[in-house]
Amino acid sequence: MAAERVGPRGTSAKPPPLLAVGMVLFLASELMFFGALFAMYFTLKGQASRWPPAGTNVDLLEPAVFTAILVASSFTMQQGVQRIRGSDRAGMRRWTWITTFLGVVFLAGQAHGYAKATFAISSNAYGSAFYAMTGLHALHVFAGLLLLLVVPGRARIRWTITPAWRSPPTTGTSSTWCGSRCS
Repeated sequence: MAAERVGPRGTSAKPPPLLAVGMVLFLASELMFFGALFAMYFTLKGQASRWPPAGTNVDLLEPAVFTAILVASSFTMQQGVQRIRGSDRAGMRRWTWITTFLGVVFLAGQAHGYAKATFAISSNAYGSAFYAMTGLHALHVFAGLLLLLVVPGRARIRWTITPAWRSPPTTGTSSTWCGSRCS
C-alpha cells in the first residue's frame, strides 16, 4: 500500500499509479519521436527550392479521407471506454471491434497510396521524408491494432468487471490508440 503524503492545505495526496506514470512517459516519447519527424520534414522543405520536387505527384484527397477515418476511430474507441466504465462488456467489445475495423481500413488506404505513388523512398528527400513519416505512423497504427485485439479477448474471459478492469487495460490501450484525449 502506498504511503499517504500531506499535500497543499493539509490534504492527503497519494502518489500516481505506476501504470499512469508509464503511460504518460510513453505518450511523451511518442510526441518527441513524431515531433522530430516533423522537424526533419520542415527542415528539408525549408532548404528546398521547390517542394515537393518536380515529378512528384501527391494525391491529397485519398489520404485526407483515410485520415478522417482514423480520427473517427478515436471517437469509437472513446465509446468503448465509456461502455466498460458503465460495466457494458458487450458494448465495449462492439466499439473496440469497430475501432479495429477503422484502423485496418486506414492501413489498407495507406497501402493503396503507396502502391500508386509516383516516387520511392530513394527518389529524393521528399520521398525519404514521406515514407519515413507515413511508414512509421503505419507501424504505430499496426501496433495499436495489436493492442486493440487484446482488449475484447480479455473482456471475454473476465467474468466480473472490477474497477481495476475498467481502467488500466481499456484506458491504457485507448491512450495508446488515440492519445490522451481518449482516456
